[in-house]
Amino acid sequence: MADMGSFEGEGSGLTFTKHMHREWKALVDSRIPVEERSSRAERLRPLLSQSDAFVSLKGQTKALLPALDWNSSFRKSYSLLMWVRPRLTGDTVDFSAEEELEYSGKRLLYRFSSTSDDSKAVGVSVTLSNWQASADGTTIETTMTAYSLPHFQPRAVSSSGMSAFSSFVRVALTLKVGEWQLLGVNHTFPYLKRPIWSVAIDGLVIGQGELAYPVCENRVEMEDNQVLNNIVVGGAERQVAPDKTDDQKSASELNSKASAVRLELQLDLASLALYPDPISTSIQAVVAEAGPNLSLQKGGRLLPTLPPVPNWSKGSSMEGPKVGIPLTVHSAALDLQRLSGKFIFGVSALSARVLGQLGKSQRLVCPLTLVAGSTESTPRVGLVRPAEPIRLADEDVPVLYIIGESSVFHAVSDYLLNVPEAAEFTSYNLDETTKNLSVLLQEQNVLP
Repeated sequence: MADMGSFEGEGSGLTFTKHMHREWKALVDSRIPVEERSSRAERLRPLLSQSDAFVSLKGQTKALLPALDWNSSFRKSYSLLMWVRPRLTGDTVDFSAEEELEYSGKRLLYRFSSTSDDSKAVGVSVTLSNWQASADGTTIETTMTAYSLPHFQPRAVSSSGMSAFSSFVRVALTLKVGEWQLLGVNHTFPYLKRPIWSVAIDGLVIGQGELAYPVCENRVEMEDNQVLNNIVVGGAERQVAPDKTDDQKSASELNSKASAVRLELQLDLASLALYPDPISTSIQAVVAEAGPNLSLQKGGRLLPTLPPVPNWSKGSSMEGPKVGIPLTVHSAALDLQRLSGKFIFGVSALSARVLGQLGKSQRLVCPLTLVAGSTESTPRVGLVRPAEPIRLADEDVPVLYIIGESSVFHAVSDYLLNVPEAAEFTSYNLDETTKNLSVLLQEQNVLP
């Protein structure tokens, strides 16, 4: 969790830091009955969650990103990283064949395009097929289809079996249920080589192929940018285990289609980040080992920052003694240091806020974390200023805007909403400690 020890209280109210110190101290106090210590430990369980915060998506959802100046940052490559966790709730959902046909091609992992019209847009889009759950419910799988824009719906399939996509790649995606996984997508267009699109889970490549790279001319902006739209609509289909073995079935039963049930599926998003350069699988594997909480505390920056590494290897003997201390570092350390400085924007669920609710639908907003741009191409004359890392349209604001069946989990606020001693905290302490989440406590009549 974030460090809460830097906030000082006002008045006679109990600070959050002092309360947490008292709770942890009570767990090892032998004078307190075991039953009471167990009760205190259960109340601390939300703070020990695998993720400090996440946005949960289910059903029909839509998430919008602001417009991007594609030519300024993504002329040759981009990388999209996100921490996700699928969950099967156990409830069933009604989803007809007509609805499945309606949402075919509308489960969107991400889309960067100049307009919403596929026949006129320039960009790239990645969709998912119907989710399938394993018999034991430990994994779910789908098929990813990445295609370049402009894209025309095929009127018919050619004799070779290929549809009329201008360029597309299909990859089978399998996710573990109930576990956080790092999903990474690289799309590169190296000089004098063919463009390659690849996807990896926790640093392990699961598929790749040649996919035309978006090239924007005449400073065309990417204005239709979306992520995780209707990503789990319809839930996950799971085959029902037959009550008879094959040798006990009749001929008609053997020929009949196996029955299936649709389970409600939710996808949790902890953080999301966009980089202008490809992220190697070795770096993705290191980041996956660190878990999602590291990125949450850094505003969605999935790649951690490293201290400068002395450059001991370069130079010649004619230049005299080399400057710096020779260090043995990981082979990807220099790449990680360089890539962390080229961060474009990130989204952290810790900053997600609820704007309003209408029935099952909610409006969420997640401010984007922006950093100073690179100074590599800035003239070293006069005042040196970094270029803007992301250029937004005048009417856009730097936020991820989510509409639909979604909710926000925050470990600290969830704990405070359920702890009996919450009334002892002052409004000032809660406001500073949980970033205005004291409003939730007031709505629950916990605070006076």
